[in-house]
Amino acid sequence: MLSAGLKEVQDRLYAMSAKEELLPHKHEKWLENLEQGITRAKEENKLLLIAFLGTPWCPWSEKIETDVLSEHEFVSRVSRDFVMVSLTLKEEEGDLLSLKDSFGVEELPTLIVANALGKEITRVGFLPKTPEAFARHLTKIKRDFTEVKQVVETEDLSIFSAKELKRLYLKAKNQGFSSLKDKLFLAGLQVDKGLFFLLEQYRNLAEKGKQGSREGAAVRKKICKLDPKNEQGGFRSLALLDFESLSQKRLVKKKHINAALKPIINYVKKFGKEDSENLWRMELLIAQFLYRKSRVKDALLHAKSAYNHAPEENKGEIIDTISYLETKVKKG
Repeated sequence: MLSAGLKEVQDRLYAMSAKEELLPHKHEKWLENLEQGITRAKEENKLLLIAFLGTPWCPWSEKIETDVLSEHEFVSRVSRDFVMVSLTLKEEEGDLLSLKDSFGVEELPTLIVANALGKEITRVGFLPKTPEAFARHLTKIKRDFTEVKQVVETEDLSIFSAKELKRLYLKAKNQGFSSLKDKLFLAGLQVDKGLFFLLEQYRNLAEKGKQGSREGAAVRKKICKLDPKNEQGGFRSLALLDFESLSQKRLVKKKHINAALKPIINYVKKFGKEDSENLWRMELLIAQFLYRKSRVKDALLHAKSAYNHAPEENKGEIIDTISYLETKVKKG
């Protein structure tokens, strides 16, 4: 006969839902209180890894917790560089809602890398990686952050070359280190005599739809002055940035679609012959955009133009596109 204590445990096991049975046991390295994590991060001089999860009601949270976050390979490696905090949100409003809102978390799972004060550095979502690969990804973030931060904290960034500032800027941009990226960008504008940081300035304006502003016009003028013959691809980059910005809008009318294409069309007319290496790519880009806007006949014309100007090794891919578009045209 089972003792009362053992029977209680057994009854509890039988009473568990399938979801509960599948949930992993949290590793002891995972804390469940952010304040406690901040205190420990200060004591151990480490970064914070804050995991916002929605187990068991969020399937992707459950998957990352089961397949990655609870695995020894992940925990043992990541805990060397991070104090790890797991915050599990309820499906409905709960105690952690204010924390979720303060970090601007909109999707689960979200993993936030923060400094020891709890200030966000960058974030990642669900990634289809093994525990080891995910751990390497996070440790690289930490390594890159340490390198970039050390340079940015230098009293005078002008001592660094434009090439080095560009390398660090791209690293900060790719990893989402916004504040560090902004400081490197400002230094780069002062040091770089080439196009890179000016084009980044124009990109930032274009992403906000401000390329037509007075500031945008001034930056464009500087770029064109530095590269009047498009030898560095300045005009090509401007055309693509303008197109990307304009094409993000909801375009229905033909005149609006044509307006979005105008920067690329003008570039092809002006520099297409000299820039034969990129002409076919521009034509193919136009074809793809027109197809998405249901202008199949026009898309076919530009796809054929792309084929005529493309290197032999790329023509096979384009001929498939042409065949597909021709079928669409025949179907009407």
